[in-house]
Amino acid sequence: MHLRLARFGWLGALWLAGIACGQDVATLREHLAKLSPQEKEEFLRKQQRFYALPEEQQQKLRQLHREITEAPDCRELEQVLHRYHQWLKTLQPGERAELLSLPPERRIERIKQLLEAQELHRFRQLTKATFNDNDIRQIFDWLREYTKTHEKELLAIMPAERRKSYEERSDDLRYRGWLLTSTLLEQDVTQLRISSEEVADLLSRLSPPARKLLPPETDPQQRNRLIRAWIDVALVSLFPRGPRSSVSQDELTHFVEKELSDRDRAYLEGLPAEAFRREAERLYYYYKYREGGPGRGRGRGPFPPGRRGGTPEGDKTPPR
Repeated sequence: MHLRLARFGWLGALWLAGIACGQDVATLREHLAKLSPQEKEEFLRKQQRFYALPEEQQQKLRQLHREITEAPDCRELEQVLHRYHQWLKTLQPGERAELLSLPPERRIERIKQLLEAQELHRFRQLTKATFNDNDIRQIFDWLREYTKTHEKELLAIMPAERRKSYEERSDDLRYRGWLLTSTLLEQDVTQLRISSEEVADLLSRLSPPARKLLPPETDPQQRNRLIRAWIDVALVSLFPRGPRSSVSQDELTHFVEKELSDRDRAYLEGLPAEAFRREAERLYYYYKYREGGPGRGRGRGPFPPGRRGGTPEGDKTPPR
């Protein structure tokens, strides 16, 4: 994105999207005469928006128009402007407003972040359409082995209250596995350490269509980002609302009062207020996921084999 184009936001893009390199007034009039009634109405709206701007901003836009139409790379700039105009339409109103409020230098960085988020969303949708049930199971098998291999690294960044719970539950392998997975999911994706050997192992487990989603030439940071997206998709498949959906306060209160084991409830009650809801939600999803999610069958999920844990009775599932 060119800085001189980005600095005017969506309104500048609307006004400038119809410019043509080297177009004289007569040619412009001829072009306007050929517009459909709907296109003429749209052009009139743009013109009205332009004249509603303060005079200073009008002059800046006229100057930008001259710079673009007289630039040696006018055609390229014209194409960039058109793509920018079309892309702005894909943003939510709040995202557009936020983008417009930023200074040019920060706006460029925010555009990059939004583009990356859109790319990941498209990748997740493609993953959902491509992965079969065995691919999902293989992601979980790989994830269990990954968290076990990187246990020390994950413990080093695990919140203190969670680590205390991890150390106290040495007999509960599933619960400890969920704590490690939770910590991994909270880690900044740029800090993930996935070796080439671990990537090769993961790909060897997946179906050919799934493997094609991660081309060999993908750079390591982007590769880790896409693998993290695979993990997110696998987790979402376990629970219809998804692993990061918000739990209502009533639902969470009922869960804490009626479904939690005495040990887990005592753990929550010993936490500071700011950590209570975060850890209550984490336990909520642990209890749901350890059963494989509604309608998915028992035992499927990112947990190592062993005792179910979570209740003093071991294998006894929480009441519903």
